[in-house]
Amino acid sequence: MTPTCSKGWGARCAASQGQRCRCACGGRNHGGLRHQEETGALTDPKVFDAPYNPDTCEPLDQREFLARASNVDDVVLWREGGENHVGGARASIPQRYVHHSPTGFEWGYGGSGPADLALNILALFVAPSEAWRLHQDFKRTCIARVPREGATINADNVRRWILATWEGDEHFADGLAVHAIETGATI
Repeated sequence: MTPTCSKGWGARCAASQGQRCRCACGGRNHGGLRHQEETGALTDPKVFDAPYNPDTCEPLDQREFLARASNVDDVVLWREGGENHVGGARASIPQRYVHHSPTGFEWGYGGSGPADLALNILALFVAPSEAWRLHQDFKRTCIARVPREGATINADNVRRWILATWEGDEHFADGLAVHAIETGATI
């Protein structure tokens, strides 16, 4: 049985959404620990290890799209409670991989929530190890530039960004994201 919250601490711990709680429940009734129990623990980092050639010990090239990549829908990002609401970030995809941010997705800056969003979007198109390799660049060029109120991330543009990155065309990949944001189009 979970202990009840200490007087006054329940509301403060829940509002902080921190990893640790100072009340008697230890965060099981609210806050970060409750969220982690509901969504599961952090993803095992071994998922992101690239497979290796057993003869040469070199990593195998993972630059290929998954078979289901051509059927991926656009990713829709929005906020519950209106555009000025703090938090409330929602996405049309689940947080399948939880590495940087156990409290969920975010966008519009270069933090841990945007990193997990980038990782999970890319994992819809490529193997987890390749998504891991690309996700920080995708976060920097695309996710960090999404307007705070949200956007639609076009699946074809994600595929084009991945291809441009594989081909070493950083200017195209970066320009694709900037053009989408400046014109107000979907990313």
